Amino acid sequence: MQWQGVVVALVCLVVTALVSRYVRRAIERRQARKRQASLPAASRQVRRAAERKRKA
Repeated sequence: MQWQGVVVALVCLVVTALVSRYVRRAIERRQARKRQASLPAASRQVRRAAERKRKA
């Protein structure tokens, strides 16, 4: 059956897309954490307060 190969290929594509998206998000999160760690503490607190306001 040839359609089985097509199904397997589609599943592989979907899995690859999901994994790459997860990895990209993890990298972005790590970079954001690094950026925040390099900021002085006061501006970090200001940014946290702004984020809290945005969420609320």
